[in-house]
Amino acid sequence: FLGGVDFSELKIVLPRLFGEAKLDEAERAAAARQTALDNAYAALAKRFGKTATAQGHDGSVTVTAIVNSEGVIVWLDADVSGESRAEGVAQPAFLTQFPGKSLPLTLGADVDAVSGATVSSQAVVDALNTLVP
Repeated sequence: FLGGVDFSELKIVLPRLFGEAKLDEAERAAAARQTALDNAYAALAKRFGKTATAQGHDGSVTVTAIVNSEGVIVWLDADVSGESRAEGVAQPAFLTQFPGKSLPLTLGADVDAVSGATVSSQAVVDALNTLVP
């Protein structure tokens, strides 16, 4: 996931600038831009992405990432569907930590784990680290 929008800040600033009616319009526009960006990166990932799997708490965790030639993560998606406690690992709050960081990574030093899903968080990092160019 790349370029996540923090709507909490927008909800404070936009009404002051444009009034409440513009807030919904701005949120819809930002969400549409985010969806378009996510779709573009997903299409790029099909051609240029690399996939890796690591053992999580209950099963496999699979990541698909675009990593440039210097080992910098450009885009990331994680499939944690086999994990029982890992729903936060596939969410933007966790995944947006990765783009722009160089491999290899260390959980706790380079990225924060999801509370209650440390093993699954580590599995994402372990899978990514196998993609070091």
